[in-house]
Amino acid sequence: MRERSQHFVTLVALVLSAALGGTLASSMRPKAAFVAVAQDKIPVDNLVDVSTNEEFELAALPVGPSESLRRELPRRAQTADEYLCDVYKRTPTKKDAAGDFTWKDPAAARRQGMDVCSYVIGGMAPELRERLAAFGKVADSRGIEWSILSGFRDDYRQSIAEGLKAGNKTSKHGGSRATGGYGDGQAADIIAVPFQPLMALVDQIGKDMGLSRPYKSFDPYHVQLSGSSQLVAKTAKVRHAKRHRGKSSHRRA
Repeated sequence: MRERSQHFVTLVALVLSAALGGTLASSMRPKAAFVAVAQDKIPVDNLVDVSTNEEFELAALPVGPSESLRRELPRRAQTADEYLCDVYKRTPTKKDAAGDFTWKDPAAARRQGMDVCSYVIGGMAPELRERLAAFGKVADSRGIEWSILSGFRDDYRQSIAEGLKAGNKTSKHGGSRATGGYGDGQAADIIAVPFQPLMALVDQIGKDMGLSRPYKSFDPYHVQLSGSSQLVAKTAKVRHAKRHRGKSSHRRA
């Protein structure tokens, strides 16, 4: 009975040591105490002598899987969005012939209450994200260090773009008249140094992967879903019809 009481006091001391940093618990534990819960079931070699280590804490005991076991656990596969976000961040500074526009995507994202990747990557159509990620991994495997210069652009983001560009509402990157808006961006601008190997790869395998580069002569960075011109036209007509019906209903009311 006395031995069990001593064990109980030891356990209380250890709990208090973990909670109070060891100050109060140190004075309560027996000088030659051992952690020995259910001693008849724990080998003597596994007992911990707390009397020889005044800094002993429960946190020092191993928890969770061992390092060797952690190495053997399968890693969660990276999603297309996560991969494309990493690719976008490969070039922290965004520049083209019109100059440095690094600030523009963050500014547009803040207007929507989003982080940059949720805006730039999440705003693209799911089909574009999946196909661009698949293409990008082929580029990676061939040693092409590529990045995304620009992804989704809403009307505001398009309005602050400079140089050769589409109208504010007619951009395939996410213009409100050309696409379904956020989540339906049909295009992205991609870049690599050197540039030619990346463009050659788009021309070589892009068609099989559902991607095209329609403006090679004046906008070589631009890639979009193959056949997206027809899809964009259809989407625009549907949006225009809905808008027109809404206005007519409002006037009648």
